[in-house]
Amino acid sequence: MRAAIEVRDYRRDTLPRRILEEARVEGKLAVWREGLAAAEIPGHDRTALPAVDALAIWTAPPGPGELRAALAEVAPVRVYLFGRDPGLDRPEMFTRRLAGLAKHALSANGGRTTLSSLAAATAQREATVLAGLEWLAARGDIRMAPGEGDEVCLEAVQSVEREPLAEAEIARVRARLEALLAETAAYRAFFRSADPDTLVGHI
Repeated sequence: MRAAIEVRDYRRDTLPRRILEEARVEGKLAVWREGLAAAEIPGHDRTALPAVDALAIWTAPPGPGELRAALAEVAPVRVYLFGRDPGLDRPEMFTRRLAGLAKHALSANGGRTTLSSLAAATAQREATVLAGLEWLAARGDIRMAPGEGDEVCLEAVQSVEREPLAEAEIARVRARLEALLAETAAYRAFFRSADPDTLVGHI
């Protein structure tokens, strides 16, 4: 086990971007940001975090497993906590974002994509992304098949070909998706209020 990590807590700072830019000046810094923040904040998602001395956690992680994995990947000696809400935990926001990503995968990559990349783009856990894809498939919006590793293969469905499952089955899949999103929302709330050393501690 490594020594305790130095934690700098800016979760309640009113000028987080200014603090982040000041942190960049201090030295090599990996900025972990996901979801819509990827278009606004230069940095990395969970699939491409570099090993450097300092890690800024810009968006609040979707769960403790993702946080542990990021800390293990970067192995920082210093962590900056920002924990911004990516705004994708409400079912409507998440499903809209996921449907857009699925559409992009269909048009740009022949329907091939990965759970890990979709999870990073939606700032969610892979289990939540899978449940979201299953919901889209249950509605008849897409067809989905597993690939190698975490790859998934999506297929577009023409409106005349749509064959949604029974309403009860769609509702069951939707309920599971909403439960997973609620778990993530609860964890993010915990992340924004918990003792910083409890969150990061040791790796």
